[in-house]
Amino acid sequence: MAVQTKAQQKKQLGQKAVEKKNKMQQQQEKQQKKQVQAKQDKQNKTKTKNVVSQQSKKIKKAPLIKATEKKQQKIDGLIENYSEFVKQESAKYEKIKQNTINMIKIDKELVKTAVKALLKYHDSNKKDNQLLESNDDYIYLEIVLSKVPEKYSIRPIQIPLPTPIYSEEFNSRFCIFSRDPQREFKNKIEDLDIPLIAKVQGYKKIPQKFPTHKDKHQLLYSYEQFFCDYKIYDLLRKPLGKLFYERKRFPFPIDCDKVPEYLKEKVGDNYQNYLNDLKNYTYFQMGNGPVYTVKVGREKMDVKDLVKNIINGAYNTIPHILKQKIDHAAVRSISIKTYNSLSLPIYNQLNKEELTQLKASK
Repeated sequence: MAVQTKAQQKKQLGQKAVEKKNKMQQQQEKQQKKQVQAKQDKQNKTKTKNVVSQQSKKIKKAPLIKATEKKQQKIDGLIENYSEFVKQESAKYEKIKQNTINMIKIDKELVKTAVKALLKYHDSNKKDNQLLESNDDYIYLEIVLSKVPEKYSIRPIQIPLPTPIYSEEFNSRFCIFSRDPQREFKNKIEDLDIPLIAKVQGYKKIPQKFPTHKDKHQLLYSYEQFFCDYKIYDLLRKPLGKLFYERKRFPFPIDCDKVPEYLKEKVGDNYQNYLNDLKNYTYFQMGNGPVYTVKVGREKMDVKDLVKNIINGAYNTIPHILKQKIDHAAVRSISIKTYNSLSLPIYNQLNKEELTQLKASK
């Protein structure tokens, strides 16, 4: 091992001293930066306090606005004051409906002819219909638009019909999803004469009683119409799953406590009348279009009743579609059909190109 000379030892000590000095300088610089940052943070904090204080003073000085009505709050997808909401929507709807009647002229005799042809087709194919798995005996109204709406709602809509398509005669069965415990609602309706309500199911037990896709499929086709307490409407999306959305069979929200204010003029304060009134409507779930179908009749109904239901069904359904920023000119056609038949048109609207061709051919 080589012995270091005095010069080498001196040089090594000098390097260590320089390194020590550099290290001390770096530590001092870090300390200075921390002090500067702390000072800036303190200034920013003080500035923020001053701004908040000034804003607070402005708020205190601002005049208080007394609300004339309780602020509306959304609960489970529906507003708290549902009756007031329905009144406002009804006013808009009636205005659009009147415009629809004026703009879209449906020929009653043409509807009658189409109904007779459809029933004749059904009778001639009765054997084939019996071989099909589906026992669907509905008459459907089909509305086709020339463009797709920018917005749409998936919440079911009640469409009033002159002649009910749900009744004991048709063996109709309704199911209501209630809040838990379900026994409270069952006790409420236990002594009421409501023949179409066949099932009350607490929503929290849906995953337990119908855990698989097959179970939900069986539930879906066990009842013709589903309803739910409006307070749990949004809570049903997960337990029912996408099957109910895909088949457009999502429950229509009802009041499970009392008769809604907006219906008291029609059914009074009688809860039994309110529940029985549910059969006087068809239920339309809009979807994104541009083709819409809604049940408006049964194949066993009289021709005159079917004609009334089809015309009223069209004029009561179209305004709900037109509320989505669609004008009357976009209604391309209106037809009727059964589950397995072709569509028979009862109204057609020519576009500009077709009108030009028609004029040129004359």
